[in-house]
Amino acid sequence: MRATTSKPKGFSLIELMVVLVIIGLLASMVIPNMSRMAGRAKEAAVKQNMHMLQTAVEDFAVLSTGRYPDNGTDVADDGRTVQQLCPGSVYPENPYTHTASSVVWDADPNAATPGEMGLNPATPTNYIIKGTGSTGTLATQLTTGS
Repeated sequence: MRATTSKPKGFSLIELMVVLVIIGLLASMVIPNMSRMAGRAKEAAVKQNMHMLQTAVEDFAVLSTGRYPDNGTDVADDGRTVQQLCPGSVYPENPYTHTASSVVWDADPNAATPGEMGLNPATPTNYIIKGTGSTGTLATQLTTGS
């Protein structure tokens, strides 16, 4: 007669704990990288918005015989403002607030307002476009003719 031994079914508590510890370690490495990537993606979107604003300012100059706008209410020779020259006649969407970006004139963008853009200076002969990200003013600046 053969002795029958019962084989336990399923996983032991130790095996489950080891699996949970491994999953926890992997998650602790992945989650911070994911949040950093999301921040970098938002800053890239702000840079894209700055480029769209630059295109609208350059369009304004083309329509105004080379004159750049002094402020947000300045109109080109055809009667349109820089905002109206942006796609959809609105400033691009702020990736942090998901509303239209705010643009300040003759001032640097507020570092406490991520996604904000500023033209400083904004004169009929030149401009510098600056933007803010989650950590403050972005290093990228767009200037006249670049």
